[in-house]
Amino acid sequence: MPKDASPKKQTNLDKWMPLGRPAGKAPKTQQRDTFGWESRVPEGITLGKKLIREQYGLMASQLNGVARKEVIVYGNKGHVYYERAVEWRAWETYGGPVGLWHRQDLQRHINQHGDTSDFLPPYDYRSGELYDVFLDDPPRLPDRYCHESPTLVHCKSQLPPWVWDACNKALDDALAQTKFSLSLSGERETAMLRAVDFVLAYPEYAARPASPLEMTSRVHAVAATLNCAVSPPPDSCDCFSTASEVGSYTLEARAHGFDWSEEYLEELFAAVLDAMQEHADEPDFWKSLRWLLYDKYVSVFARGLRYNRAFKTWSDGAREWLEGKMHGDVLQASLRTTCKSGMRYNERLPDLPLCRRSPRLLLDLAVPVA
Repeated sequence: MPKDASPKKQTNLDKWMPLGRPAGKAPKTQQRDTFGWESRVPEGITLGKKLIREQYGLMASQLNGVARKEVIVYGNKGHVYYERAVEWRAWETYGGPVGLWHRQDLQRHINQHGDTSDFLPPYDYRSGELYDVFLDDPPRLPDRYCHESPTLVHCKSQLPPWVWDACNKALDDALAQTKFSLSLSGERETAMLRAVDFVLAYPEYAARPASPLEMTSRVHAVAATLNCAVSPPPDSCDCFSTASEVGSYTLEARAHGFDWSEEYLEELFAAVLDAMQEHADEPDFWKSLRWLLYDKYVSVFARGLRYNRAFKTWSDGAREWLEGKMHGDVLQASLRTTCKSGMRYNERLPDLPLCRRSPRLLLDLAVPVA
C-alpha cells in the first residue's frame, strides 16, 4: 500500500473538529417516531400566520416548506397555509400530539379571562376531538407494540420509555421470520415479561438522564474521541481480519470478533478521566457521562439489548459501560483491563451492589425454557 494511502489517524487537534458544522447550516432535525400521529383536520382548510401563531405556537420562520397557497387580500398577494400541514409541523416541533396538547395552556386563559368561552384551540384539540384540550389528562396515543394486550400494557408501564422501544426493536429482529408482530403477540408477551425481569435487575437502565449532558470542554473531548470510532465491516465475524483492513485504528480483532482496540481504549478512557476530573465536585457526573459511552458502543457494534429466541433470554453486550467499579473475574473479562487508563477509570468508579437479582430471576435468565 502506498504510504499516502494508509489510514490516517486523527491527532488530538483533529478530534475536536467532528462536532462542528459549517457556519449557516442548521442542525439536523431529530428523528421522531410518528406512529399514532393521527389528524382529522379536513383537507383544504387554511390558516393565516396570526392564527397559526396563536393556535399552534409557530412563527413565520418555522413555516418554511409547509404547504400553502397564494391568495389576494385587499389587492395584495399573500399566502395562507394548509392547517393539516401546519399541525404536522407543530407536532414535529413540540414532540407530537401530546407535546402540542401541553402547549395549549388552557389554565392561563382561564386565569386571564375567567372561563373558556373565548378559548380557540386547534381543530383536533377542540372539545370532543382526538386530542381534546378541555380534558384533565393528556391524550394517550396507540402503541405500535401493545395491540391492546393487557400483558404488554403492564410491561410498558414497568419499563423506562427508551428501554421499551429498544427491547421491542430488538425483539422485532429476533422475530424476523414475520413482519406481522401481531401474529406473534403471545411470544412477544413472554419475551417482554422476561425483559421486565431483566431490566429491573439493573437499576442503571432507569437512571438514564432526561436531558443531554452539558458540553463542557472535557465532555466535548470525550464526544470527539467517540466520533473517531467506526463500525466494523458487515458480517465481520472473521477473527483473522485485521484493523488495518477496515481502515481504522479504533478496531481490533478479538476472539469474539471486532472490538475497540487497546490504543483507542487508552485514548478514550484518558478523555473520560479528564472529564471526571473537570467535574470532580459533581459525584454523580459519571452517571450521566457513561451514557455517551454506552450509546456509542451500541451503535458501533450493535451489542445493546438483545433477545435470544431459542433460550428465551435477554442480554446486553454493552452493559459494562453502565456498571460501577468491577472486581475479580467480572473485571478481568471487561474492556477496562485492556489498558492502563481503563484500570484507573475502574478505580475511580463507585461500588454498586454486586447482585440485584432474585433467585427466580437467576433461573429465568439462565435456564432455557421449552
